[in-house]
Amino acid sequence: MDKCISGDWKIDKYEYSNFQGFSTEFESSGQFIISTISESQGNYSIDLSYSDGTNQFIKSEHGVIIIGPQGETYMLNRTNPDGSYSLLDLGNILFLNKSQLETTFIDESGLHHYILSK
Repeated sequence: MDKCISGDWKIDKYEYSNFQGFSTEFESSGQFIISTISESQGNYSIDLSYSDGTNQFIKSEHGVIIIGPQGETYMLNRTNPDGSYSLLDLGNILFLNKSQLETTFIDESGLHHYILSK
C-alpha cells in the first residue's frame, strides 16, 4: 500500500463541496505528489490550477501525510503560508491501484475530491 500511494500523481478531476452541500466539478490540471512513505508518513504537495469557466484559481500546498493503520484513511499536516500548521484529519482513500487514486479530504473550507493517475 505505502509503495503504491507514493509518486507523482496527475490530477484528472477535481471537485469541491462546501459545508452547505453545494458541489462543483472544475476544469483542472496539476499534480498531487506523495513522497516515499516511511513508518506511515511522508511529504506531500498539491499544485492545482482550476477554472470555473470564467475565473482561474490556483491551489498550492504542502506538508506531511500520515497514513492510517488500515491504509484507507490519512491525515494531512499542512504547512500554512504563515509557517503555522493545520491538521486535516479527515482524508479517505476511496480507490487505489498502481495507476489510479481516488481520494477526498476535508479542510476548513469544505470537501476536496480528487481523481488522480500516474
